Amino acid sequence: MADGSERHIESPELILMAGYPGVGKSAIAVELAGALRYPLFDIDDIRTEVDRGSGIDDWEHRGWLAYDILKRAVARQTQIGVSVIVDTCLTHQWLRDFMFGLGERHGATIHIVHCHCSDAVAIERNRKRLAENPEEYAGRDVANFRRMKGLFQPIDAIASISLDTERPVLANVAGILRHLDATRRDGGS
Repeated sequence: MADGSERHIESPELILMAGYPGVGKSAIAVELAGALRYPLFDIDDIRTEVDRGSGIDDWEHRGWLAYDILKRAVARQTQIGVSVIVDTCLTHQWLRDFMFGLGERHGATIHIVHCHCSDAVAIERNRKRLAENPEEYAGRDVANFRRMKGLFQPIDAIASISLDTERPVLANVAGILRHLDATRRDGGS
């Protein structure tokens, strides 16, 4: 894996992971963050801490709080010129609009990494992580996968890289790094 620490970036990059729950976004995001040495903001990590310590009983309200924290943290990093990776489903247009607005306000180049795999693979991944860690993934089951898939709005506002996450994680990360390098050479377009 190429070491991302030697890369020279003119403007910060905002790398947005996108895709249904269980498609492999987080595995790729972790490896990509390590390769690029960019901070990674994972909505699942934030959500877990909000679920554990917020004292808010309502599951949906805890979700909104987690997204508010995510948005604030990403805004601060882009404001100070730090490139970041954001690991969410990127399901809703309101979140995309927020992230695109950050990119515009802070001169960040946005890259969307759209992850996908077969429904059967994603469902099995969701079942496995729920079985392995029921406390952390409570409420994030197969029904949630189907609900999120139904809510997912097509991504057309910006060019993205599409990954088949049934391929090996490191092969996908290498593809993202090639895409980022090509985009940088072409001036961010």
